[in-house]
Amino acid sequence: MNAGRVFIPTSEMLERHAEDLIDAQSDLRERLIELRTSSGKTQQEVAEIMGVTGALVADFESFSANPTMTTLRRYALAVGADVHYKVTRRSYSQTSHTAINGRFKSADWREPQIDWARRDLADA
Repeated sequence: MNAGRVFIPTSEMLERHAEDLIDAQSDLRERLIELRTSSGKTQQEVAEIMGVTGALVADFESFSANPTMTTLRRYALAVGADVHYKVTRRSYSQTSHTAINGRFKSADWREPQIDWARRDLADA
């Protein structure tokens, strides 16, 4: 980045980004639930493998709970799923951003993808 220039995303950009992150988390949970149901395992069987109550699994599946990463890993392990995390830097639209000390060119504020981070949950 050029010295003295700091990219400041607008509140609309941050709101959209937050919505995308929520959608990604919901998609992950929905896919895990699909794997449980397609495997024929009951919520109670998953709970026993996880070492929790059936009520916790029911809350997880009804989206009435906000699970920790540990709970997501344990659920994935119980349903036989591998989960792959991908972390990238958000590339905000060039035409709708503001900056301190003037506008940025694309090369000034966009950074390359950080890379894949993968972890087999069976090893957790």
